Amino acid sequence: MTDSNLEDEDSTTAGASSDAADERAARREAARQKWMEKRAAEEAAKPPPRELSPAEKLVDMALTPSYVAVGAAVIVYRVLRGLPPVTDEDYEDE
Repeated sequence: MTDSNLEDEDSTTAGASSDAADERAARREAARQKWMEKRAAEEAAKPPPRELSPAEKLVDMALTPSYVAVGAAVIVYRVLRGLPPVTDEDYEDE
């Protein structure tokens, strides 16, 4: 093969691969658009989150620090007593 034949072959191959890449990019963009539209429709169909009443907010704010304090107390107690840490396996059904 001569150099000119190689150049012609390379330019043809480059053009074909460029067309294929453009086609893949267009398909990918169309699929992305379809997915975004589907996602937007799903989001629009979801009911809005329920607002907490003032009493529920107060209870939530009051209990959260208590849960953290109890958890920390259990951890400190176990460390000071030299007990092994509690793991998920301790609560698995046998």
